[in-house]
Amino acid sequence: MKRLYTYIILLSSVIAHSSCTKTEDLAPLPQDKITVFKVANLPDDNVIYGAVDNQKNTVTVYIPYYYSLVVIDPEIEVSNGAKLEGEILPVLVAEEEQTYTVIAANGGKRTYKLIIESQNTPSFEAAWVSTSTFSLRKAPFTSLVGILGNFGHTNTAATGITLINQETGERLAMPVLNSLKPDNQGFYVLINEGNIDAHRIPADAKAGVYDVEVRNLNHVYKLKEPLNIRYVQPNPHIPLAGVQLSKNADWKIGPALGTVFLDPKSAKVTINGKDYPLTIKSHSRTELILTLPTDLPVGTFPNVNVAFEFEGWNAANKPTTLMVSGT
Repeated sequence: MKRLYTYIILLSSVIAHSSCTKTEDLAPLPQDKITVFKVANLPDDNVIYGAVDNQKNTVTVYIPYYYSLVVIDPEIEVSNGAKLEGEILPVLVAEEEQTYTVIAANGGKRTYKLIIESQNTPSFEAAWVSTSTFSLRKAPFTSLVGILGNFGHTNTAATGITLINQETGERLAMPVLNSLKPDNQGFYVLINEGNIDAHRIPADAKAGVYDVEVRNLNHVYKLKEPLNIRYVQPNPHIPLAGVQLSKNADWKIGPALGTVFLDPKSAKVTINGKDYPLTIKSHSRTELILTLPTDLPVGTFPNVNVAFEFEGWNAANKPTTLMVSGT
């Protein structure tokens, strides 16, 4: 028994000695990580932090709908001694291919995929403010009647309107409208406030009947009544009070409100009973550029008629006063 006890003591001493003298180095922690991802372009100094998953190498950012963000401006921190590959730039909320690569001090790399989850309102419905035939019959380069809906915010950039031609299926994106305001009933009205050119129906829209899709955040709603786009008589805008021209410069003319130019054929000006042809140098739906004839007289000429011909339309005759200089 005494010998067994002595043996156990010796064995314990050997084990203790071995455990004290033998050490194993731990594997160093990776230094190629995103440690903080946050979005700071929010009102009232609010911040949204992204969820960094170092197993799946993803960064997920949840955007509440009430912020109506279209773009996020990230701020990113990485492991000590590491750096990001490339510049940190703003990212569209709709972007699905954004990645970030972290380069560790030892040259190791890790690439994260950014996932943006735009949280939504529970539902969305919309309707025209007016459904009269007049309201829903529009010409190219005119403004839509207002759209009423439970948008839940006032950020027009989080909305969109698409016109879909019922005959051809062609989709025509409307410019983003410039006003989204609450009404007295708790709804919001989306409209082109001030009838600004940049927010009208595109001038190159084709005549036809169009379904109308309204986007709000991640919702898309088709309005019940379609939009009828029809051409109207082309009508150049020539001020009755007078026009100043230089024989050495082109004459640029836009259409009158609610009209566009359709297949212009010719133009002329009549001074004191004599016709002077004007050369159509170029044209679009919203602009005519005319070159003046070399024999056009210099001076001020009241009671002048400027006549335009458009294929398939009546002639447009515009009385005015011309003030023509030689320079």
